[in-house]
Amino acid sequence: MISSILPSRTWKEGEFIISDDSFEHQVWHEGSKLLLILIVDFWHPELAEEQRRRLSSI
Repeated sequence: MISSILPSRTWKEGEFIISDDSFEHQVWHEGSKLLLILIVDFWHPELAEEQRRRLSSI
C-alpha cells in the first residue's frame, strides 16, 4: 500500500504503480512474499544543468 496526500493505492500482483515521491508519503507491505521496489528518478525538463549539478549531491 502507498499512502500520501494523494489517494491511497494498493499494489496488485503483476501490475505497477507510478508515484511522485516528492510528496510526503509512506509505503508498507503486509504480504508474506518478497516485495521488490524499483525507484527511478528523473530531472524536471526545465531544470537547468547548473541546478541539476548543485542538487545531485542531495
